[in-house]
Amino acid sequence: MKNKQYIFLVFLLTFQSLGQISPVFAETIASEEENLSELENDQQKNELQDNLHIIELPKVNTDSPNQPASDYSETEALDKLEPPKNENQLEPVALAEEIVIEGYTYVKVSTRQAFLEAAKLKKNIVLTADVELLSGDQAEIIAGFRLLGRVNKADKKNKLTLNTFAETEQHRGLYALDATFGYGDVFVSDIVIDNKDNGGIISFEEKIIGTQYFDAVEYTSNGGQAFVAKNGIIVINDSSFTQTSTLERYNKAFAETSHLFLSGKTTINHDGFSNDVRVGPFLSIQQSSISSGRVEILENAVVSIETKKSFVSGTGYENFTLDVGENATFTLKVSGDLIESPTSKRPLHYIFGEGSSVTLMDESKKNKKTGMDLTRFIPLRGTTGEFVISAGMDLVVDSNNRYSIFEQESLEDAIPIVIPATTKRVILQNGRSDSNPATTGKIFNLIGNGQGNLFVNSSRIDLYRKGNLSVATGAFINVTAAINHDGREKGNTQIISSTNSNFADTYAAIYDDETAKVRFAAEVIVPLTVEELKDTATKITGTSHPDATVNMKGFFIDGTPFEQAIKVAKNGTFTYELPQALQVGSTVKFSASVGGEGAVTQIDKQVIDTLPPTAKPILQGISINEIAELDVSKLLKDIHDNSEIPPTVEVINPLEAKVGRQEVMVKLTDSSNNTSEIMVPIFVYDDHSQVVLTSETTGFLLWGLDIDVYPEDVTGDISDYLNQRIERKIWSEKEELSNDDFKVQSTDLEEIPLPGKYQASFAYKEQILIIKINVLDKKEKINVMIPKKVLFGTNDLLANQIISPQYEVKNNSSAPITLRVLGLTEEAVSDFELVDLFDKDKQKQQASMSIKTEDAEVHLNTAMDEQVLGQLSGESSKTFTLQGSYFGTYEKLLQPQYKIKLGFQVNDEN
Repeated sequence: MKNKQYIFLVFLLTFQSLGQISPVFAETIASEEENLSELENDQQKNELQDNLHIIELPKVNTDSPNQPASDYSETEALDKLEPPKNENQLEPVALAEEIVIEGYTYVKVSTRQAFLEAAKLKKNIVLTADVELLSGDQAEIIAGFRLLGRVNKADKKNKLTLNTFAETEQHRGLYALDATFGYGDVFVSDIVIDNKDNGGIISFEEKIIGTQYFDAVEYTSNGGQAFVAKNGIIVINDSSFTQTSTLERYNKAFAETSHLFLSGKTTINHDGFSNDVRVGPFLSIQQSSISSGRVEILENAVVSIETKKSFVSGTGYENFTLDVGENATFTLKVSGDLIESPTSKRPLHYIFGEGSSVTLMDESKKNKKTGMDLTRFIPLRGTTGEFVISAGMDLVVDSNNRYSIFEQESLEDAIPIVIPATTKRVILQNGRSDSNPATTGKIFNLIGNGQGNLFVNSSRIDLYRKGNLSVATGAFINVTAAINHDGREKGNTQIISSTNSNFADTYAAIYDDETAKVRFAAEVIVPLTVEELKDTATKITGTSHPDATVNMKGFFIDGTPFEQAIKVAKNGTFTYELPQALQVGSTVKFSASVGGEGAVTQIDKQVIDTLPPTAKPILQGISINEIAELDVSKLLKDIHDNSEIPPTVEVINPLEAKVGRQEVMVKLTDSSNNTSEIMVPIFVYDDHSQVVLTSETTGFLLWGLDIDVYPEDVTGDISDYLNQRIERKIWSEKEELSNDDFKVQSTDLEEIPLPGKYQASFAYKEQILIIKINVLDKKEKINVMIPKKVLFGTNDLLANQIISPQYEVKNNSSAPITLRVLGLTEEAVSDFELVDLFDKDKQKQQASMSIKTEDAEVHLNTAMDEQVLGQLSGESSKTFTLQGSYFGTYEKLLQPQYKIKLGFQVNDEN
């Protein structure tokens, strides 16, 4: 007796109530609808022009001229020479394209001809290529003229070359005559200028009073003078200027003007052909309508000026002021005089704002120039001359070639130097004077009777506004240390170090390489900042006082301790290149002091852990029955974190219950919350699989499905049949591979085999997978065909009878089978119910229905038991229909759906 075999098949039943119409059978299709919607977002591509941001500094207030403004508005005819015939005579050109930048209209210019034509038409100009103006070219500009070197920040700066000097006359590449220009400002931005002219970039005639603004300019010249504006004002921002000379005829000053304003990050280097510092000074102030001379470093600027000539020279000023704004950094290196040939009638003012950093360097000895006045570096003359040092600032004055740094007439009521106690640092230093090698350079020199008010150093300036300097009779003042209040009390003066042999007080003399030196140190904490320390750092960087020494103590990654002392650079920064990484989590201790004097600042910095943990994946083979019990500890090896604290390990994605190559993402998290994700390949296998691991990270998964066949199904060549018939797959640790090399190697299956158990060996490289073949007895074969959908319906013309088409079940096998109804389930039955007996009290529509063959009738309901519907002999068919009664109304369309399950069983042999 053989075991019973069932095949369960399912189809849908659909009911439809149609009202007063002809009988219609509503067909229900078991399909899944897809609603596809596409949302298209059209995005406009707007190309935004990155226009230049032109910095326009506010106009500076100048001293009122001695003459009324009307004196300058008169138009005077100036001598004009016709330009020489240029061998490249210009032809008129069409005006180029115009463009608006920051609200101003410019003409795009890419050639010399276009430049001159635009200037002739009084247009603003933006360069789109390098342009060179030649000898004899004249470009006359107007008030408000603007010159740009590029259209937007993404472009490179274009170069304007001025080569307009002629032997017969002085031409200027860009110039303005008061007859056509009058009063007004000009603006030059984002440009490279190479000047071979001798009349300045833009030449202002004497009667032109206006401001020249230069922003983001890269200027070079060999003798070409940068500026001519005797009554004008020059404003430079974020620019670099380099002016040298190898031609004597070009030995010009950097600027002929009375007012120079510098801002942003600006660097100027200046020298000339002559070795005499008086020829071609940095700033030449000629007789002009503006009575005062002024160089001003604006707030927060970082400015460096190096001139191998005198800084200021000329006769065209009644007084001169060097003004450094708050929090600005200013370095001035001069090889000539700071102020050339001052007299008592010309007060000189040096004013340094709060928080500024100023360095004044006399480099005349270093650069071996001639013509400077060796008696003093900084003259303080006149009744109102002053040297103002503000709170919180840093000052270094260093000379190596003068008899004294400061020279002051001994006027009883003049106190030209005030040093607040809140000043960060003041260093006054002077080396041996070449003019008198036997005498050590002095700090102060009082001209007159040897007595006078020189400076005050106090935390309470209001109490020490007058201090009489006490000196020995007939002694020159070398370095002063004693300050008396009203001649009676000693002032609150702090001298850190000095070199003086003629003190009026009891301070000891200190000689340091024959250099006179006085240092005033503020009673404030030395600034110290250190950038974040990371475990990946290759260097340590920070900021401190320019003369500070920073000491560090810490540990390298291998636990080795280190100590290091670093001298802070003049720009206030320090750097230490690390020979190896720092120990994560450790603390590096920093301390900063200036010359070992005053307060010491200390801070601690912890080494931040930024490196995620690391590990190596291990290829796994996991049974499909054990995927929920994945052992995380076996997925990785060599787990490490630089903190030496084991990281947490978690699997982000679960495995699926299917055979094949899968992967899980394993997340590692260290104690600093740094994470890393590592992909681990997994072979999920079942009873039909074979896992081959060739190493910890490589291997194969072979899978093949056992088959059941009937003898007559086996046709043709056995190997070809099995290669085509048997479903199999192969995966490496990276991907699913092709089956081309995974083929049958041997089998015991014969052509037209008898029913029984067989097997085939499939080989991939050196790996073998055994696949079982079950040859069935034909009589055990169940091969039936049933309808996919069964429809039923009714209307009131048929007295509420349920009817359906006639359907067929066909047995294609030779074995007789029993047909059973196994159950009925609801699919979509809103407001509808199948009942055995009609219940009029229920709100739902009701019906009674059965399935009927010639052998039997089975009543259908959701609580039914398994029942036999009929017998089918071998290779026969049987028909069935649905029938029953409908007890409801026809007020609306009903479409209930049910799923019926049929079972087929091979009959037992007798």
